[in-house]
This record gives sequence, structure tokens and C-alpha cells, in this order.
Amino acid sequence: MHWKDISGNRGTWQTFKHGRFKITIGDNHIHYSEGEWVITCHPWFDAHPIGSVLSLESAKRKAIRIIKNKLEECLKALDTATTRGKRALFLDIDGVLCLDGETIEPDLVDNLASIVTRKDMIVLSSAWRLHNSLRLEVERALAQKGLSLRGITPTLGQTLEKRPAEIETWLDQHKGVTHWVVLDDYDLDMYASPEFCKHFVKTRLRDGLTKDKAEEAQRVLEKEA
Repeated sequence: MHWKDISGNRGTWQTFKHGRFKITIGDNHIHYSEGEWVITCHPWFDAHPIGSVLSLESAKRKAIRIIKNKLEECLKALDTATTRGKRALFLDIDGVLCLDGETIEPDLVDNLASIVTRKDMIVLSSAWRLHNSLRLEVERALAQKGLSLRGITPTLGQTLEKRPAEIETWLDQHKGVTHWVVLDDYDLDMYASPEFCKHFVKTRLRDGLTKDKAEEAQRVLEKEA
């Protein structure tokens, strides 16, 4: 990454720019900006004894490391703030909204829509999330009922046994979520913790998300955290 020195006559301050990124290194602070993002931190005295000298390159490298960490902290805090009080519905497709492996059933999407509120986030945990064409098909089917995807779970492996861990990883990254339910036709309870099982609603491949199962999911979402 090439940083252009645009310091000018600022004494001991040095300013570097790379595209939309700008870093100003002062005697005891680092100021970072990108568009509307502005972060200032003061690592100098914590990391170096008074009177020590940093080379320009080492200062830039240190600035980038610190800013990266600060950005990660800010993004996590922002995510927690924006998801606080939200509910998450982790959605499998086959055996939940799709009964033949190909077609998403509008009636089953209706059952899902009946329990989704404005504060709910639908998170795709199905293997359909791994293929763009299938994910788009899910998005279209949900959009027809006024619903939308708010995310997908990470991929930790190629087996269904990993799905509980993938869901828990997503939750760990979105700590503002306190109420959640998992809709799936697979026996996830065989590979999950007792706490996970309290949030699990198992459907059947031949029936999918029936009205009864939707009501069961609603009861899970309404339980006190």
C-alpha cells in the first residue's frame, strides 16, 4: 500500500493519504479518517518510553495496526448498538420452506411472515446460502411477502453437524441479539448444547414450517432472555 506524504509545514506532525484513507501521526496521537469515519487514539506514551524515537516507516506500520484494531472495536460496538433488542430467526430452507428440494412454497413463507416483526432479523443458516443463485431465490421468495434477509451464518465446515457452531458464532458477533430461534429439519440437537436446544424448533421434511411450528417458534422468541 502506497501512502502519499501530505504533511506540508506541520512541524512534527506527519499526514499520509491513500485513496479515501488518511492518517495523521502526531507526538502523542494517531488520527484516522475515511469518509465519515473518524477515529483518534493515543498509543505513543503507552507503547514507547518518553524520549524514544520511531522511524517514519515503523510509525506508519504501528499506526495501521492500531487503527485496524480500533476499527474492529468500533465496528463491533456499532453492530451491538444496531442489533440491541433485536430478535434473530435462523432459517434453513429444505424441510422448512422447501419440500421438494427445488421450490420454495409461498404458503410456508406466509407462516414465517406471520411471526416476523419489524425488530426481527432473518439469518440464512441453510446450505442455500453457499450458492448465489439459491440465495437470490430465497431473497426473492421472502421479498414477495415483505420480508428480507439480514445476514447469513459463517461457514465452519461442510457438514450439517457444524450448523449449531455456525449459528453460535454469528450470535457471538452480534451480541445485541437477545432472543433467537432456529428453524431446521435436521437433528441439530444431537450436536448442540442444552442452551442451543432451548431455541431450536425442528420441522419435518414432508411438512415444513406449519402454522403449529410457526407458533412454537413464536413462543421461543417471546421467552425471557
